[in-house]
Amino acid sequence: MFNFNLELRKAHRNDLKNLMLAKQESNDMHHSLSIINEQDQIKWFESLDQNVNQPRNLVLIGMDKDNDIGSFRLSNINYIDRTADIACDIYKQYRGNGYGTRLIASGISFSKQILNLRKLSCEILENNIASRKMCEKNGFVQEGIRKEQIHKRGLYIDSIMYGLII
Repeated sequence: MFNFNLELRKAHRNDLKNLMLAKQESNDMHHSLSIINEQDQIKWFESLDQNVNQPRNLVLIGMDKDNDIGSFRLSNINYIDRTADIACDIYKQYRGNGYGTRLIASGISFSKQILNLRKLSCEILENNIASRKMCEKNGFVQEGIRKEQIHKRGLYIDSIMYGLII
């Protein structure tokens, strides 16, 4: 049986360039681009490891063979309620090949088996059809819509809230 999940590893400092590039390449599909320069990104990355035993935020890199294909991020991890928010980015050269669906599946497995979480949530802009399909293929269901939540290129865009009980 073929394993469709990807190997995950914790992000390293040398991943920062690819992480920022992936965000910049798909800025129109994200809620915000909060890290705009290398110094801000380094500060953000260094803040991730403040609580190593129970981190509130994790950035994992999805790997297929020896290739890094993108990132899976968990934020607002709540160990009492066993919930977290997720997001992912696929590096440009790997988009459109099913890696996003596989990366989310791997992240779900990690969240359940390693972190013992029970629910994952995410918000996706209405115009980000690929990300919405990836989540839906992995069992996420629409839980609500935040009408006209984000302003991009002169338009107000809805943000769709998804959830998954794992």
